[in-house]
Amino acid sequence: MHFRMIDRIIFLFILFAGINDVHQHSKRLLLVLLVIIMTMTLTGCGGPEGTYHQAENLLAKGKYAEAAEKLESINAYSDATTFAMYCRACAQAEAGDYETVVVAFSVLGNYRDSALRSVYCLARIGEKEAAAADILALQETKALYDSIPLFLDSTERSVALNARLQEAQYLVAIEAGEKGDYETAFSMF
Repeated sequence: MHFRMIDRIIFLFILFAGINDVHQHSKRLLLVLLVIIMTMTLTGCGGPEGTYHQAENLLAKGKYAEAAEKLESINAYSDATTFAMYCRACAQAEAGDYETVVVAFSVLGNYRDSALRSVYCLARIGEKEAAAADILALQETKALYDSIPLFLDSTERSVALNARLQEAQYLVAIEAGEKGDYETAFSMF
């Protein structure tokens, strides 16, 4: 699509450059206009396609809310509405509102990395809500992180949960020992 437009611009450029009857001032003005149009075409500044690409660039920079605003202005273009929903969910997740956005990412399904983000949000919720001695909850949360090891900081969070798990096992063992349940206490070590 861009190549056809560029071919036309080059043709017009050559055509106007070769006209000797046009005043020098008019000729320069037309050339400047052609250069501006060509620049806008090459950089994608025009129309919904350019706005969509600007939103993608904002997303890559982590400016989720700004990307969503751009996309909402062109909601009839391609998947802009879905992309805007995705950007809004990313912004909320970055703000720590995992309980709300886990639903949005689940609804988005396999759109971009929504499925991974959904699992990540569930793990962050589990990590926040797991009590100090709740071994099962900590193991489930660690398993979620382990299922997406290359996503964001999942590996680091999984490693950090190992320390919490060891601490939880220690607390359970101490409590069991105080109650005289030495078998459970011994099994924790």
